[in-house]
Amino acid sequence: MYRSTPEGREAMCVYVKVTSSPLNVDGLDESVVPIFPKKTHFTYQPSRNTRVAVSRSQLPLVPGWAFTDYKVQGASMPNVVIDLASANGIQNAYVMLSRATGLQHLGILRWFSPHRVFSRLQEDLRNELDRLHLLDEKTRDWFNKQHAGVVSN
Repeated sequence: MYRSTPEGREAMCVYVKVTSSPLNVDGLDESVVPIFPKKTHFTYQPSRNTRVAVSRSQLPLVPGWAFTDYKVQGASMPNVVIDLASANGIQNAYVMLSRATGLQHLGILRWFSPHRVFSRLQEDLRNELDRLHLLDEKTRDWFNKQHAGVVSN
């Protein structure tokens, strides 16, 4: 159900069938639950001298299913809503962020601490990358010694 406003359409209510719900509302089918928009107000401070009061009204809905970052690794998706607050490390945050094909197709579910995306790699991963780098250098040296003086076309 919606109403027209100068900005466009605005939701007044959404009806959701929740089969396990014991709620029965007069005039609605069994297990149909009305969800109404929630109004929130907060202040945003983009700089020391500037404060912006923000008011918004939105339906308090989140998806009923989700993918883990491991499940979608390597996949591209047309639209993505991610929860960076749940990222266990920078690698998880990278996988989540890189699933979207562009910023216009990316939504962030809730506030997250910047350390989720600006932290150092975990020590065991740094050690493994160092080991692989050293192995790469040794392999190049060995290859160069084996093929010293050999001219290829």
